[in-house]
Amino acid sequence: KVFRLVPELAIMVKALFQAMMSVGSTLVLIVGLMYVFSIIFTGWAKEGGVERLTAERPGGMTFDELFGNLGRSFLTLLQVLVFDDTFSIIRDALEEAPQIALLLILFIYLGAFTVLNMLIGVLCEVVSATAKGEQEQGLVTSAKEILTVVFAEIDEDGSNKISRREFEKMREKP
Repeated sequence: KVFRLVPELAIMVKALFQAMMSVGSTLVLIVGLMYVFSIIFTGWAKEGGVERLTAERPGGMTFDELFGNLGRSFLTLLQVLVFDDTFSIIRDALEEAPQIALLLILFIYLGAFTVLNMLIGVLCEVVSATAKGEQEQGLVTSAKEILTVVFAEIDEDGSNKISRREFEKMREKP
């Protein structure tokens, strides 16, 4: 009943279900991107080249605490991807190791801007296609209703068939 009252909601729900495959592909792409960058950052953390990243801030964390293993790297990159305290991590990395800060910025460009814009584009395309399909379905339903009324007016004897006499009468009186 809610979908009848708010047809736009029905269009959005149908579009989301149709977009599941594309959304899933985008999720796989972003997880793959995070995996590659996690390996790079974990390797740098294991080398021990950066020791005090964000350690001087209250509540700050060392580079090893941020990227010490693959799980921590994934979590930190997810934090960076959703812009949670991202720029403090980048600023601290810029002071200690500029190459890490540049790699984090590259990750933001690839992850946040490219992949998420692709996801938004897919969703918009599916929503517009679904809306167009719903509009066409509405036109077909409207046409059927009009033709049913016209047919009922032509079929004088109620046989659900148009006889030759009824057809000739319709041609005379358009």
